[in-house]
Amino acid sequence: MESSAHLITPSVTPNDALTRGRKDSSSFPSMLNSQITMFKITTSAGNSIEQPVRPGDRFSGVLVVQLSRPISATQVVLDLTASERWATTLKGGTRPERTHIFAANLVLWKAVRNGAANASTVLSDGLHVFNFSCQIPNLNYPQNTQRPEFEITYLLEAKLLAPKDYGSEQVAGKVTKELFFTPLVVLAPNLEPLVVAETLYFEKKGKRGKPAVEVRAVANTRQLLPGSKIKLDVSIKEIASSSWTRIMVRLIERTRCRISTQMPFSQPLWSADRELVHTEVVRSSVYSYFINDEMLGKPTSETKTANGETVTTESLMFNIPAIPVGAMSTDHLDFTHFIRIEVIVPNWLSSDRSVYMDMPVQMMTCEINNAARFLSRRGSIPSIERKTDSDNSSVVSGKSESSGLRSAHTMERSTVMSEDAQAMVLGSLPPRYFD
Repeated sequence: MESSAHLITPSVTPNDALTRGRKDSSSFPSMLNSQITMFKITTSAGNSIEQPVRPGDRFSGVLVVQLSRPISATQVVLDLTASERWATTLKGGTRPERTHIFAANLVLWKAVRNGAANASTVLSDGLHVFNFSCQIPNLNYPQNTQRPEFEITYLLEAKLLAPKDYGSEQVAGKVTKELFFTPLVVLAPNLEPLVVAETLYFEKKGKRGKPAVEVRAVANTRQLLPGSKIKLDVSIKEIASSSWTRIMVRLIERTRCRISTQMPFSQPLWSADRELVHTEVVRSSVYSYFINDEMLGKPTSETKTANGETVTTESLMFNIPAIPVGAMSTDHLDFTHFIRIEVIVPNWLSSDRSVYMDMPVQMMTCEINNAARFLSRRGSIPSIERKTDSDNSSVVSGKSESSGLRSAHTMERSTVMSEDAQAMVLGSLPPRYFD
């Protein structure tokens, strides 16, 4: 695989490219630019959301260093780290906190001094290839993400160190590769639809005003998987001549941050919402068409109650995007998800008014049928190992060394799993890293 890793960009709108690729970074002191012509990391997994590393995975990689001339150097080192950064306030101007989730390191090459205390150390010109393999612990770490308020990153960083005065070292070159990690978050199948009914009221000066509409929403599932679809049937009864015109439906991720594990998430330092996806339906009787192409041309049902109130039923369907979500909480960050149904009511004397209700949902990263193939992992500590063919010609395959690593979004014909098998899978899932 190429050494470009995908990372979500800070965004709150579904139309932005949340999984747009971000190039790996390399840096060299100006004096060495002409000497280091290539410094690159390539890995067999973790390159995108479609090919992440998961708990217990072992994957291979290659570090390639090309020099136009010999260079004074002491060693070439490789670090595998996972870290969490979070802001202590949303107002800005304060230094964010950062903690390490795990770390491992490896010396890929070290100069031989031949017993002389101050002998020169030289890495020869030409192409140097260092093969390695990485072991991810069999623990459910949070999925990597990047936002202004917080970020969770998984990095491979290689450094070429050169001698400095008084026996110290300096960084002559550095390259960083970001890895995608996805935990195994699986729930017992729940075939019951999610039903929420509520009377929604207008608000005036922060207080509840007169009732606007009665809304009943039925979702075909309450368990969502990135890359899947969800269908909603929404029934709206108008109250007090509140003639609505359109419905906005959003899938929202809410993040709450706490300063320490001694504080409950119910008393967060801050809370922030991110819109993952949205869709819109325009009332058919008003505009005679849908914004949602998948339901284009489907008829709606409008009836009158005995009191003369209009009841309208609309159906809509939208895709859950294949983007990283906060499916696994951390020591400092808690993630919840809900579908917000917003009913827009025109106000002919001023701007439109709206009322909304929220439907709590649960996010997964893998279906239970697909999770079984990942459960052959064994507990381990994070590690990086040298491979015997280092500093020679090498090829990294497009597959991970872990058996059967496949994306959770791969479309397969589902098979029926017995309740005992489901219980075994759920009982074998990796624990959270901080439990």
